[in-house]
Amino acid sequence: MGDTLSIRVKIAERYYQMKSSADEEEFVREASTLINRRLEEYKKQGHFSLQDQMAMALMDCMVANLKMERLQLNAFDKLQEMDEFVSRKLVD
Repeated sequence: MGDTLSIRVKIAERYYQMKSSADEEEFVREASTLINRRLEEYKKQGHFSLQDQMAMALMDCMVANLKMERLQLNAFDKLQEMDEFVSRKLVD
């Protein structure tokens, strides 16, 4: 992990001062860009309340996060199965 940086990002027309490691700065900045794009998409769809836009964007993020966690668990399970299979074959 690198040095801690103080960075400023804009989310939904407001600026936020944040602390970030140098390693994570790129991700924080990209995340704020993606959030703003998503909010703009929901605004174009007729969700005029910023609270509604943010709630929908948050829901999207959490669903994506849950899907990724499930994929990681499934991949880990498959790797364990493959490891056990190969280990059995090597013993035989």
